[in-house]
Amino acid sequence: MAEQQDQAKREQILATIEAEGVGFVNLEFTDVVGMAKCVTIPVEQLPDCLIHGKWFDGSAIEGFARVAESDMYLFPDLDTFAILPGKIRPHEITTSLRTAPNNQFLEAGAVARIICDVRTPNGEPFDGDPRATLLKALEVANSMGYNFLSGLRQVTTKSLQVSTSLISKRLMPCILPMD
Repeated sequence: MAEQQDQAKREQILATIEAEGVGFVNLEFTDVVGMAKCVTIPVEQLPDCLIHGKWFDGSAIEGFARVAESDMYLFPDLDTFAILPGKIRPHEITTSLRTAPNNQFLEAGAVARIICDVRTPNGEPFDGDPRATLLKALEVANSMGYNFLSGLRQVTTKSLQVSTSLISKRLMPCILPMD
């Protein structure tokens, strides 16, 4: 059942990419110190990436791995797929793509992003991946009878505040604010 749902999500993503004229996909992840990183791939590599992940050199990312254990894989979280609005794309990149000789990128104006989990070559979650650490912490909290809730709240017209709470399943409706 889960495999059928994943297959349906993969097909929906690929159909959206074709309909929107996406040329590149940013595979996004966070390093150990919380800096956002991405590996950009041409859209033709995405179908294989959605199933098998995408290899990258983890030793090139600060805090990820030593050279001897540098093979890492990015596995897309299908629920995080989004087409980036045109205003977010760097002007210098789009300009250089338009003016490059023998330009095969002219038609590929749209860029998409998908947030990824970092895994080791044997498929285990990488301990240096903040997403993996958060998921482990949520599992521990859940086993102790807590639900973790997070959400955005608009503070002013130009700023948002992140609110987090731990909610005890046993002591409902006791809410413990964590921020």
